[in-house]
Amino acid sequence: MRKSLIVMAMLALGASVFIASCSGSVVPNIEIDGNVVKIIAGTHHLTAEKQADLSDKGMLFGCDSYPNKNTYFTGSMSYITINKVNELKAKYPDFYKCSSPGASEAKGSVITVVLIPGNTDVENKIRKMAGVYAKLDKRVVAEFKGIQIAITEYKVKEGGEEVTIPLQNITPMPHYLIEELNYQEMSE
Repeated sequence: MRKSLIVMAMLALGASVFIASCSGSVVPNIEIDGNVVKIIAGTHHLTAEKQADLSDKGMLFGCDSYPNKNTYFTGSMSYITINKVNELKAKYPDFYKCSSPGASEAKGSVITVVLIPGNTDVENKIRKMAGVYAKLDKRVVAEFKGIQIAITEYKVKEGGEEVTIPLQNITPMPHYLIEELNYQEMSE
């Protein structure tokens, strides 16, 4: 009985790896040990420090996913926390429109982050969410959980050699390692 469970688990794992490799998945291999986070994605090897736990919800004002299979992130998003959205709506019901008097206050509340998927489900949701956002016919609200990290070391293997990427060459945007993600379209 135990052997058959192990065989079933190995088959499931093998199928997952095959599907991920054929689908162009960019879900990195992630190891977390206390506050140290190690990320390996293709030729990219990163070490990061956990900055904070994340559990947030916000209205999107930008969302992209990137097709490159050899990178540690899947996309980025710009959002305003739902608490700030509700505060803005109370003062300016149309705050999200450029012509609104609340637009300048809203712009100052936008948070833009790099999205690192913690699993294949999150990777797929990031891509789908970016596609929904791209339609721009409705507002999109994302709810997510994970951790915010700060990269402390970044190396890329090129031609058998490991090259250290200077930290100042990494985008200054916060990096979110997302473990859970849900989104929904909202009517204005």
